[in-house]
Amino acid sequence: MWMQAVKVPLMAAAILVGGLAAAQTATPPSPAPSPTSVAPVIVTATPKALPPTTSTVAVKTYIRDHAAVSRTDRLARWREPICPITFGGPEADNDFVTARIKEVAAEVGARVDSSPKCASNVEVIFSAYPQQLINLIYKRHPLYVGYHHASEIKALTTFDRPIRSWYATATRAYSTGEPDQTSGGVGPGQRVLDESWAQSPSGDSSSRFDASITSEFANVLIIVDQKAVAGFTIGSIADYAAMAALSQPAKPDACGALDSILDLLAHCPAQAKPEALTTSDKLFLKALYAANLDLNKSFADSSILRQMKQGPPK
Repeated sequence: MWMQAVKVPLMAAAILVGGLAAAQTATPPSPAPSPTSVAPVIVTATPKALPPTTSTVAVKTYIRDHAAVSRTDRLARWREPICPITFGGPEADNDFVTARIKEVAAEVGARVDSSPKCASNVEVIFSAYPQQLINLIYKRHPLYVGYHHASEIKALTTFDRPIRSWYATATRAYSTGEPDQTSGGVGPGQRVLDESWAQSPSGDSSSRFDASITSEFANVLIIVDQKAVAGFTIGSIADYAAMAALSQPAKPDACGALDSILDLLAHCPAQAKPEALTTSDKLFLKALYAANLDLNKSFADSSILRQMKQGPPK
């Protein structure tokens, strides 16, 4: 069934902390090294334009790999202010990651909840037992791995990379002045969590320009395998987490022609691994948060492509 969203945190940090503690009660292996710590100094730089020689094909491929489509054929992004929280690592590292996500969000045009007591909707967890942790979270709260069918459970809950993220999404409907054109129980003005595993809402199927529904993030869960990221700087991990928190990569290990912070943990032998958000990453995020996502993915992609090629506003 569909359930209307309420004004409480989708996933309380206390639940995750409890799950983290429970998942780590098994006999521990050798102590897992934590990422290299750095002082929490944040430097913001306006993204530069892509080189004039950058091909349209390369940009299209980047967008394809970095922008997953929702069940409603829309790209999702944050509409509500984000409130990140990080735990499981040293306090200084936790604070740095949280601050970096907020800083990048503000830079690219996403709203940030500045209240020190905001309800978290982005959780970054460092864990020595990531598989046990996601198993426990899924057992207690299956919604938090995102909208899925039963056949997708195993793939969704297999921790198969050093850092993995899960997206709980919502569909928001808008009144168009016509009778309700949405299905699945989403009425004009409503925001519902995408928790039906049998159907997805749809807008006016007669028009590719339908603006009656949009997709948005309701919660992003990011788990970091402490053992797997040992040796990487916390700065690199924070930028990776920021990219994962603000967008939903379709292929996080793509290794495309345009480099990305997501290549940090991928096997890309033909190119150097970026250690921070790249120009392509920043231009993409800024374009994502400026684009009209009321339209379906093909039109949203075109808008993002145009903005990435033109560069940031002067």
